[in-house]
Amino acid sequence: FETAAIIGFKEQAPEDAAKLATYAEAAALQTFFGQFVARIVLENIFQLHLQISVLGLSVALAGWTFQAKTMLFSIALSGTTLLLKLLQTMQHSGNVFARAKDEGVTMMVVNILLVACVMVIYAGAKVTALFYCPDHMLNLTGCAELNL
Repeated sequence: FETAAIIGFKEQAPEDAAKLATYAEAAALQTFFGQFVARIVLENIFQLHLQISVLGLSVALAGWTFQAKTMLFSIALSGTTLLLKLLQTMQHSGNVFARAKDEGVTMMVVNILLVACVMVIYAGAKVTALFYCPDHMLNLTGCAELNL
């Protein structure tokens, strides 16, 4: 079976080829966005930020206990997994760029990847704050004061 026959095209007329290319572009975009949202944002970025915040609160309340060091190791594993998935998604985005005919789609993909990179950099800053901020927490304006 040919792909065109499965989709329902009997003959490869020029307008049918254009429709097939549009379907291929839409499928590539759907795969990219689904993978990005599910695998990167929901599974890893939010989890990483939550883990770092919980560790910061734990260290602020109880100090650097064995459990806090274990949580730090877990954050390192989560961060490594996130970076590997982000690199894999960036590699897959090349497939999206190759199929995208619209510059708006290309810019949307670039912007989404930039937002993900900024979120990862912010997570790295939050980890750094665990060691350098007095209350071990960071917000958008700098070191957070917990007033415990």
